[in-house]
Amino acid sequence: MSYIIITAARNEDAFIGSVIESVLSQTVHPLAWVIVSDASTDGTDDIVKRYADGCSWIRYLRRDVRSERNFANKIHAFDLAYQQVKGVPFEFIGNLDADIVVAPTYYEGLLGRFVRDRKLGLASGFIDQLQCGEVILAGFRPPESVPHGAQLVRRTCFEQIGGYLPLEDGGEDWCAQVSARMLGWNASSFPEIRATELRDAAGEGPVLARRIKEGRMDYSMGCLPAFELIKCMRRVRERPFVVGAMTRLSSYCLQSIRRPPRLVPREVIQSLRKEQRKRLWGAFSRYLAFSRPDDRIIRKY
Repeated sequence: MSYIIITAARNEDAFIGSVIESVLSQTVHPLAWVIVSDASTDGTDDIVKRYADGCSWIRYLRRDVRSERNFANKIHAFDLAYQQVKGVPFEFIGNLDADIVVAPTYYEGLLGRFVRDRKLGLASGFIDQLQCGEVILAGFRPPESVPHGAQLVRRTCFEQIGGYLPLEDGGEDWCAQVSARMLGWNASSFPEIRATELRDAAGEGPVLARRIKEGRMDYSMGCLPAFELIKCMRRVRERPFVVGAMTRLSSYCLQSIRRPPRLVPREVIQSLRKEQRKRLWGAFSRYLAFSRPDDRIIRKY
């Protein structure tokens, strides 16, 4: 069971050292780890070079394309690194964000899940979140939802889905999961396998700006209007209360009116909508079963 890792890093000198140390402590090391400095202007390059000089399987790569920071550029950096390792005989490819540390048995645990399930195409652990100096454990998420930040993908599956799609507003992990399931692969996250995002969520920029991007992302993926409405309703208790959820929904609606072209393939959108209709019908059926009055005759004495 062999794997490689690719990390795209832009100005991550505050975290990249801890991330590298966490991979060095893995019980099963990768065959290669390519860390791409994506036009970094801080000390990221020096830190990566220092570790690469002392470890034969860590490779430093720099991408000097100067552009705004977005999810599409991250995937372009990922693809550049992938070209460097295509000739390596690995079975799995890992994407690891430059601000996420993984537990020592993280990759060993994921590889074990792939052994047990030969149809498992994408897998991840649960990613806890640093907030105001405290680690907040990741809550419940659907097991088929596989976060991109510390993902491991079977190479056969990765090549069949055509890799990650460069989407400016994000959703490349979501698109990969839908594409994989469409082709008959399983995708799953495992709560017993943990990682931690070091970047404080409070320092990621304006919350409402993120919610606007999330609404655009939902539109670009072809999310059903009814599903989007319910998803946003379930998020009204997230900060900023009500306003954040309404901003995301408004952003989605605005895109639906403007109807900009979608980069996500039509067949992937159709597959996602089929999944969402199934989930909506399942939720509606459970509601009917719960609300149906008991039809048993109660005999009074």
